[in-house]
Amino acid sequence: MLLSTHPNSKQNKRKPRKPNPKMANQMNSPPNPSATAAATTQRRSRPQAAFTLLEIVITLAILSLLAALAAPAMSSWTDNSRAKAARQQLQALVGEARQLALQNAQRAVICRLESNSCATPFAPPLSLFIDTNANDQLDNDEKLTRVIHLNLPDRISLTWNSGDLISFTPTGTARSGSLRYCDSTNPRHDFRLVIASTARTRIDPDIGCPTP
Repeated sequence: MLLSTHPNSKQNKRKPRKPNPKMANQMNSPPNPSATAAATTQRRSRPQAAFTLLEIVITLAILSLLAALAAPAMSSWTDNSRAKAARQQLQALVGEARQLALQNAQRAVICRLESNSCATPFAPPLSLFIDTNANDQLDNDEKLTRVIHLNLPDRISLTWNSGDLISFTPTGTARSGSLRYCDSTNPRHDFRLVIASTARTRIDPDIGCPTP
């Protein structure tokens, strides 16, 4: 016997499902703040990966080794930078002194001042001024033009082999001599600033510094 497949057949009729009020309320209701906070706290409270004592010790040992290897290079770089800055400042000061003498048609002097008088030994800080009466002193009516400090450590010496001052005549000529920069711990950066009587200057690697 064949079963009827007519649309009006009772066997093919399905009753529509009634919506579940509980599920509808859960889907339409806003999230519960306390439940959200509890879930967040649970996630945060999970144990995090941490370094072991052995890993920390190994890391510190590697950092210490790298620092020890880099220290000599850093020291050499610092010494080289200091010497380069000193060369530039000294050459600039000598050039400025000559120009000052020519422009004012007066004697210009570079020296270390103590109580406004040029002092021995020749060393930083170095002062540049017009010495109108050629008495090697900064008088009240004379102008101090510049002071350079250089900030050299004790192991570095700066010496002038022609007295306690560098002077330029009103015509721009100079007292010739050599200005030596000597580093007792790193002689590779030693140099000599040579000043000719014509006020021309040159930089030479210095071989006259004491051997450390």
